[in-house]
Amino acid sequence: MGPNTETPEGAEIREIEALQEVEPTESAREAEIEALGESLKELKENNEKVSLANVGLNQKIGELKQELGLLKTENQELIDAKKTKTLNNTDIAGAEKQVPDIEKFGNCDLFRLISKASSKREGWMKSTKALDVGNGCIIQVTTQQGSNVAEALVFVPGVHIYSEKNSILYLNTGPRG
Repeated sequence: MGPNTETPEGAEIREIEALQEVEPTESAREAEIEALGESLKELKENNEKVSLANVGLNQKIGELKQELGLLKTENQELIDAKKTKTLNNTDIAGAEKQVPDIEKFGNCDLFRLISKASSKREGWMKSTKALDVGNGCIIQVTTQQGSNVAEALVFVPGVHIYSEKNSILYLNTGPRG
């Protein structure tokens, strides 16, 4: 036999080895199936964890949406309150009727309203109030345009508050009546 010739036993061995390489043994298949089963089990566990995480995230998203909705409602209420601001109050009794959440302290009618003009549609108000202090009056002038407010206070000696028959107040000099 030459160097490239093969014995029948060698060819048979080579054929068996080739079959073993192509077809895995039963134990190799079982090991592969077991490894696939473990991988599947891990995938199912990870999927369950992701599902639970998604449930938690969805709950948090729902809570945040609800909180955002409440904030939007509060913001809209503030905007609406600004739009519906009462500009026509002339004393605390009227303000209490028109402004449900009014908070007050002390004598809120200490200053007497002398004159007032306002436009709810245009959002402006001007008023003049006075406080008689015996030897004169403290005069308060208020101008409001939208959310901008300007006020001025001045003491005018010798001036007092007078009332006409129709309850209109005015300022004048002379003895108090």
